[in-house]
Amino acid sequence: MSNELAVPEGCWVNPKGHFIPVSAISIPKQLENELVTFLSNRAEKINQLMKDLKADSMSEVESFRELLAAQYELARGGEKGNLTLYSYDGLFKLVVQRSEHIGFGPELQIAKKLIDQCINQWTVGANENLKIIVNRAFEVDTKGKISTARVLELRSYKIEHPDWQKAMDAIGDAVIALDTATYTRFYKRDEQTGEYEPILLHMAKV
Repeated sequence: MSNELAVPEGCWVNPKGHFIPVSAISIPKQLENELVTFLSNRAEKINQLMKDLKADSMSEVESFRELLAAQYELARGGEKGNLTLYSYDGLFKLVVQRSEHIGFGPELQIAKKLIDQCINQWTVGANENLKIIVNRAFEVDTKGKISTARVLELRSYKIEHPDWQKAMDAIGDAVIALDTATYTRFYKRDEQTGEYEPILLHMAKV
């Protein structure tokens, strides 16, 4: 049996849980409630449909992958299980991508100290610009997180100094795979241009 009190007839519940007679609620507020509730209920249904689509997509694609593996004794797909499938007429394209979310362990602080030592030992000039780049790479955002892209970008610099190389090795050792996310994207070929256009499922981009 529910512990929630039944709402008296002719009343609505306000955010504080109080029962307010509808007669005491202004007409604009009533219309606002009707509009928001109607659209939000539709949004919830669409949200559930998208969740079902995502789950079905993952399941069906994985079943197809297993079918191919059993038939051809190999796994179809690219790096990290990425997969691109087409409809027979080429009208539709389905892309499955898996990406790792990474973070850094305590070795990153060692890398930062080694990099600082390098820059302090070298002559001024161009190294001042490098120092700015390094400091930006190790800045934290509003959530206290370091940009993985900026830190990993440091490894692309062609600096042969042994201490710098040790720092880059420390960055490599600091990388931790936090989790793996799988994305399913749908595309349809534009008959005019021949290009595949995404079937947008993000409401802000529709």
